[in-house]
Amino acid sequence: MFKALVVLCLVALAVAKEASKCETKFNIVDDDWKAVNADDSKPTERHLCFFKCVYEDEGSVNSDGVLNADKLVENVHKWKPLTDDAKNSIKECVKSLGPVKTCNDVSPSYQCVQNALAKQKKGTA
Repeated sequence: MFKALVVLCLVALAVAKEASKCETKFNIVDDDWKAVNADDSKPTERHLCFFKCVYEDEGSVNSDGVLNADKLVENVHKWKPLTDDAKNSIKECVKSLGPVKTCNDVSPSYQCVQNALAKQKKGTA
């Protein structure tokens, strides 16, 4: 019984640490996350390509590159809890953005999210 529990825990840990499809595609590893968390104002092109991949996979952008603000907020909220003010800030910000066709096109929406998170952290969003 104990052996079965240990094996189950190890399998659960392995699955939890398994890289996502987009992380694998763009070779994003723990050190990359540490780097972007240390300076979130300047994501690398690989990070932007990773985020574009995630946007596409999770429905935050449609096949024409148009951002779905509600879906973007929903997906951001999965990894970082957002206040209602932060959610609204992101939605308002991305309304004026152009389509996401290239990795660099992700940068403005990424900045919308980062600005809302910074305001939230300060207590102003």
